[in-house]
Amino acid sequence: MEKLKTLIISMLQMGMIGFGGGSALIPILQQSVVDKEKLVTQDEYEEDIVVASITPGALSAELAAGIGKQCAGKKGMLLGAIAMALPGVVMTVLMVSVMSRVDDGVFRQIEFLAVGITAFITCLLTEYISKTWKESIKRSSVSKTLIIIMGVFILTCGKNLFRIFQIEGVPFFSLSTIDVFLMAFFVIFYTNGLLTPKHIIISAGFCLLYALSEGKAQIISNSYVSLGIKVCMLLLSVTGIRKCFRGKLKIEKKKLKDAGIEVAVLTGFMLVMIGVAMFITEKTALYAWNGFLSTIMSFGGGDAYLTVSDGFFVHTGLISEDEFYSCLVPVVNIFPGSILCKMLSGIGYYVGYNETGSVLAGYVVSAAGFACSVGASCGVFSLVSCAYRELEKIEVFQILKRWIKAIVSGLMLNVILSLIYQNYKLGIEIGQSASLVICMLGIYVLDIILYYKVKMRNSGIVLVSMFLAFAVCNMLIL
Repeated sequence: MEKLKTLIISMLQMGMIGFGGGSALIPILQQSVVDKEKLVTQDEYEEDIVVASITPGALSAELAAGIGKQCAGKKGMLLGAIAMALPGVVMTVLMVSVMSRVDDGVFRQIEFLAVGITAFITCLLTEYISKTWKESIKRSSVSKTLIIIMGVFILTCGKNLFRIFQIEGVPFFSLSTIDVFLMAFFVIFYTNGLLTPKHIIISAGFCLLYALSEGKAQIISNSYVSLGIKVCMLLLSVTGIRKCFRGKLKIEKKKLKDAGIEVAVLTGFMLVMIGVAMFITEKTALYAWNGFLSTIMSFGGGDAYLTVSDGFFVHTGLISEDEFYSCLVPVVNIFPGSILCKMLSGIGYYVGYNETGSVLAGYVVSAAGFACSVGASCGVFSLVSCAYRELEKIEVFQILKRWIKAIVSGLMLNVILSLIYQNYKLGIEIGQSASLVICMLGIYVLDIILYYKVKMRNSGIVLVSMFLAFAVCNMLIL
């Protein structure tokens, strides 16, 4: 019991200082749980780092779950993850609930602060893309990485390009994040990395058909044809996975049983919280399902989840683009903790509040989102941790790890366009469209300098960005 208490206190402390994402928290966590409190050994901690790094979801919550499991079993796994994610989520939801009740003048000032935040976010997204590019150089796979990044960008950027350049009409593709991930998983699982002429023709053909049926232009509009395309892609994916795993994955029954119990505990936690929120609004079911799917598809850290959540919640109409980019995104990046957990909980607040007009209802639905983010992240972590040594040997798993960052980087280019458009639209509202975009890009350049040259902490860069944006924007409206 004493060890569990120490674990919870340690994770709460980490959750309150966890700026910079899960990766930045790794050395700080080590000092606390390995060196100081000795909750886990160095080897145990390093194993948790490996598993958390190769699985989707909230890395910081997964690390806390792994540490909790090592020192206090299933109870420690759940409570450790909750304690790690809770501080940032509480701060985010409280701030969002206050923002939804302020008058237009105050809200306008918050939007001005958001200009600086979006510049900082663009800096982080650029850093992610830069790292992906550098890794491709080390692997001698520059051309493939470039093709993937630009291909994904071309498939997704139509909507934002049309809005920025004020082009009327419907983009040819403009696929959602979900569509891009589904196409990517289909190609990887079906081909297993073996790009034979047959694989290339079949995978490219089905991806083109899928894009034509799911794109904004709806070139293929017949619902039965669209369903047939998806069924064929699913069957081909299953066939490829079976060939890949046949005789290669051997996991001890005890490990599988323990993982199954852990997943059952986490599932129970999610269902209880979702069940309560179902009394608030019928949209809870769709929101929770999308929250679960977006979490298990969220490779690449919190910055990547910004892209993923856009596709699952903005594109599906669960939250408006203004609420997402002008309100929630800035708040999420101000506070410490997992971006995934904060983002999903904040979206839940808007779902509950918009349906009922009640702040309390918003809190209840946000709690369901929090449960989904923690439960799904830790569930995947638990399953992978029982077999990660075996999974690392399987080629399709290596391919997924190798190319998922390039896919996310392509999506991030589209998110950067979205951020530019948000500032452009705010500029139109105050009669300074070009000036506001220039302001954002100027702060972005400064953020790059502070990030790479000065080596300033993320929290410091955020404060500088917000101050400059606030000052410049208010000067523009004088």
